[in-house]
Amino acid sequence: MKAQPLDLVRIFQSDVRYVVPIFQRRYVWTQDDQWEGLWEDLTDAVGAYRRSEELKRLEPQTTVVVPTHFLGAIVLDEAFAGTGRIDASLVIDGQQRLTTLQVILAALRSVAEEVGDEKQARLVARLLSNDPDLVDEPPDQYKVWPSKKDRDAFSAVMAGQPEAHPENRISKAYVYFREQIVTWALEEPGSAIADLAETVRRYVRVVVIDLEEGDNAQVIFESLNYGGEELLAIDLVKNHVFQRAERAHEPVESLYEDYWQAFEDTHWSEKIRQGRLFRPRAELFLMHWLKMKLVEEVNAHRLFVGFRQVLDTPGLSGGPEQTIKELARDRDIYSSFDDQPAGSVERDFFERVAVLDTTTHLPLALALFRQPEEILSIERRERALAGVESWLIRRLLCRLTTKNYNRIFLDLIGLVEGEPGIADDVIIDHLKGLDGDSQRWPTDSDLDSIVPTVRFYGWLTQSRVVMVLKAVENHWRAAKSEERLTTSNLTIEHVMPQTWETPWPLPEGSTPERIAERNAAVHALGNLTLVTGRLNSSMSNSPWPIKQKALNEFGVLLLNSRMIEQSPDVWDERQIAIRSTTLLRAFKEIWPHPAPDPGAAAVA
Repeated sequence: MKAQPLDLVRIFQSDVRYVVPIFQRRYVWTQDDQWEGLWEDLTDAVGAYRRSEELKRLEPQTTVVVPTHFLGAIVLDEAFAGTGRIDASLVIDGQQRLTTLQVILAALRSVAEEVGDEKQARLVARLLSNDPDLVDEPPDQYKVWPSKKDRDAFSAVMAGQPEAHPENRISKAYVYFREQIVTWALEEPGSAIADLAETVRRYVRVVVIDLEEGDNAQVIFESLNYGGEELLAIDLVKNHVFQRAERAHEPVESLYEDYWQAFEDTHWSEKIRQGRLFRPRAELFLMHWLKMKLVEEVNAHRLFVGFRQVLDTPGLSGGPEQTIKELARDRDIYSSFDDQPAGSVERDFFERVAVLDTTTHLPLALALFRQPEEILSIERRERALAGVESWLIRRLLCRLTTKNYNRIFLDLIGLVEGEPGIADDVIIDHLKGLDGDSQRWPTDSDLDSIVPTVRFYGWLTQSRVVMVLKAVENHWRAAKSEERLTTSNLTIEHVMPQTWETPWPLPEGSTPERIAERNAAVHALGNLTLVTGRLNSSMSNSPWPIKQKALNEFGVLLLNSRMIEQSPDVWDERQIAIRSTTLLRAFKEIWPHPAPDPGAAAVA
């Protein structure tokens, strides 16, 4: 590579084009973060220029060196033939600087024309436009041609019409710098515009790094950007795969427009909580996609490294074009996880497992959903999802560890990739064969021995209690062909209140054991139900007859109507135990174990 500091005359005055590849991100500099500081640097540089000129006048025999302002580096890939007769260089890094410099020059030219300084306007104009006799296509006239989404706004700004795209940041930058130049020129009498123009043209410098044959453009790009705060792994992936596509003479523009462009939507930059951290949705998708492709754990901080491994591994990638198309297809599949039909096995799976605060299932889900229906039928995919859901929820109900989930799900992905047509069989058989508390599939006997005896409220988080009770409600509704429960405005209600002593008193003289039995029953599974938030607060700690009446009048849930049918007159520890058994039976039906369990307790 060849690096040298150049002033703007040497960068822009000859007929040249600096083309930002369409796959580069758009212009992102802002007033607070970059423009204000840059303007202060420019006015300081004008002051240094004026002092040097004054020193030359006072001491003509003295050699005066004018201080220069360095604006960082740009990286240019080796020149290629432009669309017309003007050579062009690809901007590998530094498009924000180059674009901003052009915007400043356009604003300066506009102000020079406005104040009647035609000489400075012409000098600055030479840094903005190429010789019209060499221009065959409209974009050839510009020294800099930005990324695709900014091109219309850039063209309007170069014509002095920022109002055409007022919300674009390039337009906002033009308005900002023009206002600063006008204000500053009014405050600085005399040769203000000429001094600013000379300073910008001659004493603002950029280190230009020209890559030569054999230089790896992506390695340079990574070293300048990776590890910083501005670029995400998905940005590095985009830059890398499209550079590879361009060098392979693949249709870069159509690949970007038809397949990649959706990644630029704000939906994919939205930050989603993962554990204690928040990460952009695109990064999370990339992490799950890489786990699926590599069938190995992928650290969130090494996503780009993992992607290069995929692209460079025969059998994992069919080249840049195919990889871009595959990413786009799987991105759309991943988005569909949040939009499955209400009441479907898929919708239940994603909603219920989401409450577990785990994402280990998502790479496996990608591996299943990307299989064509002629290979993996919808029925088999649903059976596979139901099996995974049962394994996860039963382990949740038994409070078993999640520490081995990453490894287990990676094993499942490998099995699915090996036999995709019978993915349900290989997944269920594998999970059924696991043993030990760290990975086994809890049986009906396990549920019988644990669930009815624990302090269920507190054993699970409230969101998980709501999830399993809502699952029971919809299970019972399905059996009666009733409309499913879709509302999310549900809260947990202790039928016998947690502070039971006054409204639900025990007989005077009750033993400590009897009091302990009552305290245990309050938080048992059978004493918990779901109500709307408003109904919950209205019932408060009311005794059973009042609660029963409220549930009858305003409640619409089978959870509550069946409870009232079961116990119309009294609600006590015995009734709670009976209802715990009823709910446990529903759990077993919703999340069945694939193997018969002769040791399980018979439930009438």
